[in-house]
Amino acid sequence: MEYEPAPRGEELINTMAAGRPWWKLWASDIAPWIRDLPKAVRTNKYNRIEWIGRPWDGVSDIAIGEQPWDGERDSSEAEPLWNGVFPEADYVVPAADAALLVGELRRQIGELPLLGIALPDHRNVRACLAGPEGSISEPTPGTLTIDFDLGDMVLPLCIEYWQLRPDTATPMPAVARLMMRKLIHAARHRKRLLRRELRMRTAFEDIIGEIGDGAAPLWLRLEPLRFDDADDLLTHLPYVALDISLDLHQVWAPSGVERVKTIAKLQKMHAWRPTAHRRAVARLAEMHTSGSIGWITDVALALIEARGLNPAEVFRQERDASLHGGRSSHWGVVDHFGGLFCNHGILSPYFRFDGGDYNDGTLTIYGNFPHTLAAGAAGRPLAAFADHPAFVASGATVARAEELDGRLAVVHEPRLIPVEEAERRWMSTPCALLDGYG
Repeated sequence: MEYEPAPRGEELINTMAAGRPWWKLWASDIAPWIRDLPKAVRTNKYNRIEWIGRPWDGVSDIAIGEQPWDGERDSSEAEPLWNGVFPEADYVVPAADAALLVGELRRQIGELPLLGIALPDHRNVRACLAGPEGSISEPTPGTLTIDFDLGDMVLPLCIEYWQLRPDTATPMPAVARLMMRKLIHAARHRKRLLRRELRMRTAFEDIIGEIGDGAAPLWLRLEPLRFDDADDLLTHLPYVALDISLDLHQVWAPSGVERVKTIAKLQKMHAWRPTAHRRAVARLAEMHTSGSIGWITDVALALIEARGLNPAEVFRQERDASLHGGRSSHWGVVDHFGGLFCNHGILSPYFRFDGGDYNDGTLTIYGNFPHTLAAGAAGRPLAAFADHPAFVASGATVARAEELDGRLAVVHEPRLIPVEEAERRWMSTPCALLDGYG
């Protein structure tokens, strides 16, 4: 059996937090877990781990902006954040400057013990992205961020990447003074800040609790406020929220959103999650119970069998390619442009042909069609709409059809065949004998 139970979200949080509340995790607590995740998870910008960022080790220079985790992603694979230049090449904070900033902050905070702010050290320093998901033309800013422990909440303050250039840089002692002004402002408005924080925290815990089945809150933190921004922005900052749940690779991984200012938006952005997560957990549990490594859809299996390939080998190759950020090993199936993809333990196809395409249960045919065609589609063979060998061999039957603008969408429910059953079928074919099986 290839499946081994992995720690679920709440177990991972308990290990990282070591008795502390989850919302007080530092980037340095989370980074070792992230480094052990498969490459496809680490390099997926949409899970928002870049908004948590990379912790400073206290001795190294700090690269600001998007950068490869552990050097496994080449610069050619990372999206340029601004001006086509990769930030790790041009925006680097010398370790001495970071140490000077932390030292100044420790000194000034130490002189005001009544603020109730813990003295920061290198574990409070991280390089992270801040703001909305960006693009090459409008990049997500990279920041040098310090998380300040106010006791019952954490307040992040930052320096943006452009403020670190020699021509725009502010001396670190001056940065420390301006950060201190914001910390004093935060102390004066602690009740207001904390009231909002506790409402958001409770709502997030309730939302992730509704997802259930091992999901757990990982990170809920204000987006970093720039050291020279207006102090009163502190009470209006948006939040970054990440949880741990089961992803499409069947890995317990981060999933996150940014720029969240209200509970209503937080709820709306997670509304679809419980159903999707529970389905993924149930599918993984079924694999565990049955001892199967996954499933192949009927159309995917028809494509594989047409080429005489071992379905189990194809499944493993595509699963591994998906996990480790590789490309499909079977790009170009049955002389058509397309490939096979393994998501949620299911191997599914995508391919195009003259006049249409097929993607995971939906056949799309381009053109204008009479209304009666869609209305009478249910129950007919999929091959009646497109004479493709895979549709003929799979015996797929249409569940419904819908006429859209300039195309017809024909939907069937893919039949899932356990990988082991598909391999047994293949073992009885001449192709298996030629490959030395049987």
